[in-house]
Amino acid sequence: MDQPAKTFLVRPIQRRVLWFGILGFSLTLLVCWATEWLFPPIVLPQLVAEAAIISLLGFFTIRRTLRLCSHLEQAAHELQDKNQRLREKTAQLETSRRKLLELDHLKSDFVAMVSHELRTPLTSIIGFAHTLRTLPLPPEQRTKYLGIIEDEGKRLAEMVEEFLDISKIEAGTMTLQITSIEVCQLVHEVVEPIHLTSHVTIKTDLDATAPTLSGDRNRLKRALLNLLANAVRYTAEGTAVEVSTTAADHGIRFQVRDHGPGLSKCAQARVFERFYRGSDSITMRSRGSGLGLAIAKAIVEKHGGRIGVESEPGAGATFYFWVPRHPPGVGPETTRPAHV
Repeated sequence: MDQPAKTFLVRPIQRRVLWFGILGFSLTLLVCWATEWLFPPIVLPQLVAEAAIISLLGFFTIRRTLRLCSHLEQAAHELQDKNQRLREKTAQLETSRRKLLELDHLKSDFVAMVSHELRTPLTSIIGFAHTLRTLPLPPEQRTKYLGIIEDEGKRLAEMVEEFLDISKIEAGTMTLQITSIEVCQLVHEVVEPIHLTSHVTIKTDLDATAPTLSGDRNRLKRALLNLLANAVRYTAEGTAVEVSTTAADHGIRFQVRDHGPGLSKCAQARVFERFYRGSDSITMRSRGSGLGLAIAKAIVEKHGGRIGVESEPGAGATFYFWVPRHPPGVGPETTRPAHV
């Protein structure tokens, strides 16, 4: 409570005391007059003087007491405010301490993950390259080993790209190169390479009437690719992954549905966290940094959109994201044509 409010509360009490003092003085005079009338020997001036002195002393004593109570009340409120500020500062310090501990834990996880994930493809590349250099192999075997080296090199490049992306996201330096995007064309550019090399069937259901988007073409492709690659990883051979787009809420909704093992409620709450990987058998067998979905989330949110997942254990999962036609602060007049 601030000072004006406290003064407002104290002043009515002081006014009441003043009126009580005046009333008490008047009653004293009345009693003295009645006493003089009933008992003439009593000296009226003496009684009036004594009553006046007693009343004034009582009035000033009560007034002083009220002032002291007002000061004590003010000091109590100031102490309460200071205690509240101290509690808030303590809570802020505790929050900062927890964040620092989390960052330190993430740093340790990142270093351990990078050292492990980078070592695996590098070991394969070095091992197969050494074999090709030192052993006389038939052409078919050489072609196979060269293919393995190429695949591991691509995986290594993808991981490095993910690490660079997540570092930009953490530093807040990720920027968007805004262009005009044809939605169907963007989806086909993502789906076709995976469709040719994957063991699963990819079905598309695209809204041909969907309007063009303003956004970063490469980053939106990356977001959709990360969702699609995750779906392919969890889909058994011979089944299909479904990719669809629909116009909704002045934007476009991208959706990727798989027929894998699905996600528990706990996993759904953490699936977009950095470095998070599930504990199921498919995840344990597959290779990955645990950054793909976190990067997709950051890209979508940078465009002013939202991302989520719908799933039930044993019933597959549907990952989706929605982006507005124009990112925040970007209008049609500032959008450049796409260079395809």
